[in-house]
Amino acid sequence: VFAGHKEISKIVFPNALQEIGVKAFSGCTGIVTLLFPSAVRLICDYAFENCISLRYACVDDAGKPEWIEFGPRPFDGCIALEEVRLPEPEWWEDHPFQNCPLLHTIDIIGKSSIEQYNAIIRNNELLAGCNGTLIPNGVKTICNRAFVNSPGLRELEIPDSVCNIEEDAFVQHPNLVLLCTPGSVAEEFAKRNDISYRLVEH
Repeated sequence: VFAGHKEISKIVFPNALQEIGVKAFSGCTGIVTLLFPSAVRLICDYAFENCISLRYACVDDAGKPEWIEFGPRPFDGCIALEEVRLPEPEWWEDHPFQNCPLLHTIDIIGKSSIEQYNAIIRNNELLAGCNGTLIPNGVKTICNRAFVNSPGLRELEIPDSVCNIEEDAFVQHPNLVLLCTPGSVAEEFAKRNDISYRLVEH
């Protein structure tokens, strides 16, 4: 109904809304800000793809939302998106913020400021990152497609706790430099995948 309507600049969602459908607002290029009600539990496939003016997407935390799920790539191609605020994602099929080259803040509702790393981390696995990601010590795995087209991510320090970096963890990052310790999993990964790296001592 709404997909492709470039004249839409503001959306007021019903407070009881729980699901946003497949490609519901795809190509609505006039949208700048999204405020989802705390009742939202599912944002479906490509729901906001190519909303090229979207800069900020937030789930209202007044109702203390605890989780959310994503279909594949709900924000794919939102090239102006800078910041998202959302509850802990429970499930998705592919990086929800793929091809969002300006994204620098991923704020997880319910986590304190010292627990915010501008990334989605669960069970010691880094699932999705962005330009502003800091990887805390304790993360063990960087998952496939955790970083997709984040050109502002020029340097990323990999702590020694990381013991597994999946082969497609970094996609479309030609200028990325990994900071890692000698003999680490990160150093071996960088060598194997022809990624620039710099050795550091902790």
